[in-house]
Amino acid sequence: MDPFDTIIIGAGPAGLSCALELQESKINYIVFEKAGRVGGQLWDMKSSVRNFIGGYSAGGEETAERLVRLADVMKTNIQFNALVEQVDLKMKTVVVNGSRYKAKTIVIATGYRLRELPLPGSSMFSASVFYRTAGKQMEFAGKRVAVIGGGDSALIQCMELSENSPQVHLIHRNNKLRARPDLITAVRNNPKVNILLETEVDSLIGQKKLSGLQVISNRSGEVKDIEAECVLIKVGYVPNTEPFKGQINMDSTGHILIDRNCQTNIPGIFAVGDLTKPGYPRIAIAAGHGVIAAAQIRSMIENNVKL
Repeated sequence: MDPFDTIIIGAGPAGLSCALELQESKINYIVFEKAGRVGGQLWDMKSSVRNFIGGYSAGGEETAERLVRLADVMKTNIQFNALVEQVDLKMKTVVVNGSRYKAKTIVIATGYRLRELPLPGSSMFSASVFYRTAGKQMEFAGKRVAVIGGGDSALIQCMELSENSPQVHLIHRNNKLRARPDLITAVRNNPKVNILLETEVDSLIGQKKLSGLQVISNRSGEVKDIEAECVLIKVGYVPNTEPFKGQINMDSTGHILIDRNCQTNIPGIFAVGDLTKPGYPRIAIAAGHGVIAAAQIRSMIENNVKL
């Protein structure tokens, strides 16, 4: 198979944005997406999207559907259900579903996934421990819920769950919440939300069903029990960069280090979207990264830069 100019790994907002820009520039590219559709983690975002210039959406799914239509109309070159089995960034080759592909440049756009939090006793009460509420609203209705986390997602979930739950405990290990100011104000003014700062979960408790959590204060060391029949864990995300470790410069959290052109320390290897540093986890940033990387790739190819 003749080599491509560019291989893009991932078809979320960053990868798709890069693909569309490359297509406009007549650059020979292919996108490998492990799922069966574009959009990445947008499909799992149930809160409204209000900070993207592409338009308001009632949820990430609505934004993702727009990307699906756009990719279809533009006839983008995307291979779905593509399992990337091996990546050699130095040689600029990838093995996908058993076939080897080579390119002049590679764009890493593999995005984020939910960060897991191992809790003592979670295996016993796995039916009561959740990471997402999508499609599971009835599981929480009428029950006391403990939400673990202190960011935007955790606070949004607290507000939504409080509509149908008698009490919501918000548990955060630090001494201050790290969410948007408007969300912090809303949660603090919600009488159903009990905020526990500088607190961590010591264990889950109950007999046949979850009845509560034993928590410990990071400040005083005090241990106490709180009532909860469900636990929702919202402790952030981790970048999907494991296949590239040892090949490329990353920080201690696994985020790939990039320059202002989204290029890594390896010439011709780019990283875009939430998995980058410096970076900021927003749809607009991801889309912008895709365009920047594509513009740099076009310049390198047109000027015959040795890669």
